[in-house]
Amino acid sequence: MTLSTAERGVFHDLVVLRATAQPKDVIYLDALEGGQVQEVLAQAGDMVAAGQPLLRFRNTELELEVLDREGRLVESITQLQTYEKQLEDARVANEKAAAQIAYDITRLQRTAERRDALAAKGYISRDLYDQVHDELDHNRKLLPLQTTSNAEQDALRRRQIPQIRSELATLQESLKVTRGKLDSLVVARPWRGG
Repeated sequence: MTLSTAERGVFHDLVVLRATAQPKDVIYLDALEGGQVQEVLAQAGDMVAAGQPLLRFRNTELELEVLDREGRLVESITQLQTYEKQLEDARVANEKAAAQIAYDITRLQRTAERRDALAAKGYISRDLYDQVHDELDHNRKLLPLQTTSNAEQDALRRRQIPQIRSELATLQESLKVTRGKLDSLVVARPWRGG
């Protein structure tokens, strides 16, 4: 207790209170992947926007895992694209083979007609006559075989191309997810909350 002479002035009445200060909002941050803190991007008391990165971790094991998985996915994608190209190349080769046989039939037919006229007059040997007719008959037998083979291979290709493209889309999505795992090393302010 303090005693003194009364004077005019400001009266200070101090009352000691015991209280606990609590924040208006509490937001808990959770890191999907842990590791060593590589970089602190926001300090205590900083105003941050929703989605703003606060902290970046470094996780060598995760980074190596992502690189390995990414490499395997890219390899699978490349193999599927190569197979798709091989199917297209085979289709073109089959069409060329059928066109070549059709061309050979036309060419041999003309040659056979000329040799028929010459053979009727006795101007060419029987061997020359037989040679062109044998080759013409052979190509006439090849054409339906090539056409059937082309149709079967084209039907197979038509069934496989959608499957290949579906697998490619799945692999591309997996690649995005794999690359996105590295994003989990960055802790950001949540989109909702204080």
